[in-house]
Amino acid sequence: MKNYLLALLVVIWVSSCAVVPPPYTISESIMKPHNEVMTEDFPTKKSVFVKYGTPTRKETFENIENWYFKLSEVTNSTSIGFSSGVGRIYQDPLNPYLRPQDRALNTTQNQVNRQTVNSSTIETYVQFWFTNDTVTKWESYGVNYSHLVPNPKYDASKAAMNNAEREKVGKHNKKIGLISFGAYVVVMMTWLIL
Repeated sequence: MKNYLLALLVVIWVSSCAVVPPPYTISESIMKPHNEVMTEDFPTKKSVFVKYGTPTRKETFENIENWYFKLSEVTNSTSIGFSSGVGRIYQDPLNPYLRPQDRALNTTQNQVNRQTVNSSTIETYVQFWFTNDTVTKWESYGVNYSHLVPNPKYDASKAAMNNAEREKVGKHNKKIGLISFGAYVVVMMTWLIL
């Protein structure tokens, strides 16, 4: 009899619990890569000029024009130093057995210094090639214009509905769990009494 009550309680508890829907996994924003930004934001000579101004260097070959923009220069230096020295003090100035002129304090010191410096300069730049007024090619080094943009696949109403449903099911399951625990305690007390 006791085992039947316990089994009945487990069946009621399992059948009463609702399945929690999976979370809404589509993010609100996505990362737009540097390549796309460069291609979409700089299709013409005017768009390049508005962003960067006058080029650092211009070259033209037949009907192809090249604009080079030096954005910055970064210099990294590494310095390694070595210093070694020897110092020697002789004659005891407090020795009473020596004449005053022989009590003088004499020191000698030898020191060797060596320093090695390595320096490298890296230039950050963007470069554009134009045919007429259209950008046909671009190149960049040391810059990254990637940034977050709104995700077109994200649906705010679906996300809100999903969160509300998950919260509702979670509260329902919590309530069922508390009721089931109370019923379990009652069954166990009954079992112990019988």
